[in-house]
Amino acid sequence: MTLRILRDRSTSLSVLAVVLSILAIWSASNAIGRAIVDSRDLFAIWNEAKNFWARQDPYALYLNFRLHAGSDPGYAPNYIPSFFVVMAPFFVLGWPIFKALFMTLSLGMCAGSVALLRRLFVPGLPPIYAYLLFCLVVASSPFRETLANGQLTSFAIFSFLCAWYFQRMRNDFLAVFLLFLALLKFTLTLPLALIFLRGRALWIAIVSVVAQIAILIMAAFWLGESPQHLLGEMVRTDMALLTEGHINYSNIFRTFGPSGAYFGIVLSECISLMAFVVMALRRSSDELLSLTLLSVVSLLVAYHSIYDMLLFVIPSAYVLRYLHDGNVRTGPWLSKAATFNICLSTALLWYVLPFVDSFGVSSLGGHRFDGAHIIALWYVLMISVTALMAFLFVLVYRRDQAPRRAVINAMKTELSAKYGF
Repeated sequence: MTLRILRDRSTSLSVLAVVLSILAIWSASNAIGRAIVDSRDLFAIWNEAKNFWARQDPYALYLNFRLHAGSDPGYAPNYIPSFFVVMAPFFVLGWPIFKALFMTLSLGMCAGSVALLRRLFVPGLPPIYAYLLFCLVVASSPFRETLANGQLTSFAIFSFLCAWYFQRMRNDFLAVFLLFLALLKFTLTLPLALIFLRGRALWIAIVSVVAQIAILIMAAFWLGESPQHLLGEMVRTDMALLTEGHINYSNIFRTFGPSGAYFGIVLSECISLMAFVVMALRRSSDELLSLTLLSVVSLLVAYHSIYDMLLFVIPSAYVLRYLHDGNVRTGPWLSKAATFNICLSTALLWYVLPFVDSFGVSSLGGHRFDGAHIIALWYVLMISVTALMAFLFVLVYRRDQAPRRAVINAMKTELSAKYGF
């Protein structure tokens, strides 16, 4: 009887929605409880912005502390100066109100990102599927860490998707403004912004970047420094952070060295990533597929911690579209393999590897897990994700070339009938 009920799709979806809703409520409650007593990253950002407006260079303070104390202060100002400018209006609220507002907006922007993905790329998707994706996102470890630590990942993803939405709606002013906001977390969104280089959206990207440069120059004069000096401090701060990410090439080079088999594998994947960027920028490429490619590029080329893995909500939307189109049984095997790899990679990123990483200094079977082992785990994941992208690369290439082959074959048939060869 139970199996017969579960065979009905609507009933199965309802049961799944209830289960995931419970998990999402638990996850959100856990994150909010931690955020109330913690929010360490958000508090550090708050203090850095206040230092900036007091004409104290937050980058210089960080670098001087590392130089004289010989250790890391616990948080680095890895945001560009325009972020400190944007923070100014919130000082009138005070820290407690600002923290509460941030928690509320983070949850709302997470829901808004899923809604925008559905509207932009899968408009015919039933709302229940979008709700299931939202619950999966909220139940994930990256979401909990984003909310608990006060990170800007949800804000950056939502702002970027809004910018693309208004670019589609030909509201260029809002598109420029929202892309400007998305680029405040440039380590995550700058690779995604490459999609704006296609067609008429190019000038939106140019204006957003020029605005960031203009604010950098004004910030330098506000701090009584030259723009070159301030930019150099930002670069040195970012270079100091390159060894702290979980899933990027700099960690692989640092741990295993740029020689031997690891160098060959990393080099081959770098070439693959360049190919992904080229494919994403082609005007004929599908937008959602392009953003899926650029999402993986973003996660692999810059430093990221667990909260930035929330970006895999974009590849997850690609899976939803694939399932909604009914290609599970009829689609080519490459497409099935790509979808399976996205599901596996998302599960590892959101639910499995964060758990392993949280016990990265524990012993298991008599062996102690140190940073190198954790990085090796992420490296295995990188290979899996890159293999997925290779599948997608082949799929897009074959799809784009199919009409051309049909035309060529038709011309050959016509010439053969006409001239007898």
